[in-house]
Amino acid sequence: MIMTIGVSCNDDTIQQSTNKVTTSIFGTVLNESREPVADAMIVIDGHSVLSDDYGNFRFNNISIAQDNAFLTATKTGYFKGSRTFQAIENSINTIKIVLLEKSLVGTIDGASGGEVSFDNGAKVELPGNGVSKSDGTTYSGNVSVYARRLDPREDNFLQYMPGNLSAEDASGAEAVLETYGMLVVELQGASGESLNIKEGSSSTLTIPLEGTIANGAPTTIPLWYFNEDTGVWQEEGSATLVGDKYVGEVGHFSFWNCDAPFPLIELTGTVYENQETLGGVDVKISRTNGDPNRPTGYGSTDVYGEFRANVPANEILVLEFLNNCGESVSSQTIGPFSADIDLGDFDVNVSSSSALVMGTAVNCDDQPIANGYVVVNDGVSITSYPILNGNFSFLLLYCNGSTEFEIRVIDAINETESGWLSYPVSNTTVNLGEVIACNEVTEFVRYTINGGQEYLAYTDVGAGTDGPTYMHLSATNQSIQGPEYFNLNLFNGPNIGVGTFLIEGDLQEANGWVDFYISSVDSSYASYSNVTIEFTEYGEIDEFIKGTVIGYIKTIVNDSFYIDGNFSVIRDI
Repeated sequence: MIMTIGVSCNDDTIQQSTNKVTTSIFGTVLNESREPVADAMIVIDGHSVLSDDYGNFRFNNISIAQDNAFLTATKTGYFKGSRTFQAIENSINTIKIVLLEKSLVGTIDGASGGEVSFDNGAKVELPGNGVSKSDGTTYSGNVSVYARRLDPREDNFLQYMPGNLSAEDASGAEAVLETYGMLVVELQGASGESLNIKEGSSSTLTIPLEGTIANGAPTTIPLWYFNEDTGVWQEEGSATLVGDKYVGEVGHFSFWNCDAPFPLIELTGTVYENQETLGGVDVKISRTNGDPNRPTGYGSTDVYGEFRANVPANEILVLEFLNNCGESVSSQTIGPFSADIDLGDFDVNVSSSSALVMGTAVNCDDQPIANGYVVVNDGVSITSYPILNGNFSFLLLYCNGSTEFEIRVIDAINETESGWLSYPVSNTTVNLGEVIACNEVTEFVRYTINGGQEYLAYTDVGAGTDGPTYMHLSATNQSIQGPEYFNLNLFNGPNIGVGTFLIEGDLQEANGWVDFYISSVDSSYASYSNVTIEFTEYGEIDEFIKGTVIGYIKTIVNDSFYIDGNFSVIRDI
């Protein structure tokens, strides 16, 4: 039961703990527009799930590192996201990650080198013949530079950054950081291959300081890179203040950070508002002796409102409690503390921008939902809260500009949901009473591979017809055990409608194909098919296409699979 920031104080160096605890995690993955990211791969300590249609994921009663537990979120088109936290046994830790879109900022000739500038003066410079492939050989073609500057003044900065602000300095001692800004950089070759700085070469990075961030900025500051193996920041090199920018050289690419380190102590407590615990609420920590836009810590209270965090020692600190859009709704000034301290129970005032939402959630058999969550859309951002033994109770912190909010209950086990329930924004208690999550999923592709586990895809489902001899049908994964995608195409055949159709041959000769990808069987694109498709219904636009699929698929990696399934999809075109 913690606020998911901080590291162990028991060792001289920061390491992921060898002590394991059994605990649960509930988290959400969003993009920069505060929209859910489905099908992100979530990994922690060898356990993995995919985020669902609402960006949510859950691990129940898994064994993970007690200290510096490290969770990653990856999806094609985004930089890798992550969070580092201290896990507590028999709790539900809450995690929020915002994935950053991987944007191309420029192209540099690998042989001659050059630079790209972006985002108010951020810059990446590459030396000539200073880029290598993964095998260490020099790359001399065009280098695509994907980069993003993280400005600490951004409302969601703390959800954008990886890990937390725990660090290990050059001597191996632990520290907590106060950030002046970050850059993430990835290089890609003309064929899509990953590139990095060649051993013995270096790249020059320029990180702008805007607004009050520059106040009191030291002339020289340590550089820190994010270690994706340990989940903490590692000191490596330094940057020099040139005007209103930090400039420094790095020998490899990752997230890079200009930070001032501080010795730390451990802070614990439980957060309340009018006797209600503030569970799953984001908390930002900063020094009063610094700039409030330069945070020294971040995390979320657990579902019981409890936290445990490492913070700078001997500093007066400000704890800011953030709504779902990263906007501060309340703050507390505490400290200074020279040693670890338990604050116990303490109250914050968020009543002017919150509502207490409560109720019970049952499934189609009128039984309490054992594994589910409540989705809340306030018109600005979507967030979720876990259901505990059929009950839910949480303080909803509105985003600025919200006028109403909608609530939906999800039963993750039975893959059913309630309808949307709408309420005006008010500072009162909203008691939903009993909510039944019994609306079945009507659009899906369900199938087995080689007679084994059944897979269900019901996210981003679609089907359509382009002329009388071509149709397509696709679906991606929502359940944590399902496929990442399913794709069926049928073309150059007789008039498509109710009836039976055969897809046979390789991609050059067949009249269609069936593709699927399931991470658990490491399947791939089809190269040869002998599959029978039977359409039992073939409606007009906005009506259902239903049927079965059965047969063999041979993939481009020469694996052969037997597929047996059925589908029910609303026709789009």
